Amino acid sequence: MATHLPDDLTARYEVREWRNGLAILEAARPQEWAEILTVLAGFTLLKSDILKPGGSKSLIANRIDGHFTRLGWREKKFDTKIVVDGQEYQAPTHRRGPSYGNSTTHMAKLIPRLNGGGGGGCPVVAIGIRKEAYIDDGPAA
Repeated sequence: MATHLPDDLTARYEVREWRNGLAILEAARPQEWAEILTVLAGFTLLKSDILKPGGSKSLIANRIDGHFTRLGWREKKFDTKIVVDGQEYQAPTHRRGPSYGNSTTHMAKLIPRLNGGGGGGCPVVAIGIRKEAYIDDGPAA
């Protein structure tokens, strides 16, 4: 897994993959993979961002999402269905886009879910922030 990331990023991020997610991302979406690496390289986890109260989304998520948005990324929602003998059944799935949620904020929570099949058979790349990405920039702004 770590061979897909530059050394300076593996020091700052924990990267896990399921079902060859990194190889697929690199081969099928090289531009998007390069943009992910750019966002990761430009990100630092600031103490002031952690301590400052937010609204519906943290400053950290807003900074990461904002960088992806400036690169032209937009959140997508898949509308899927299953057809059995001509009868359609909705099969709602997840959204795809930069973000994180309360139930998957910590790799310790996410990894068991994915190991248990929570990826639904899809290739997955999960990137966690290591303490080496943290900067104590003093009290909250």
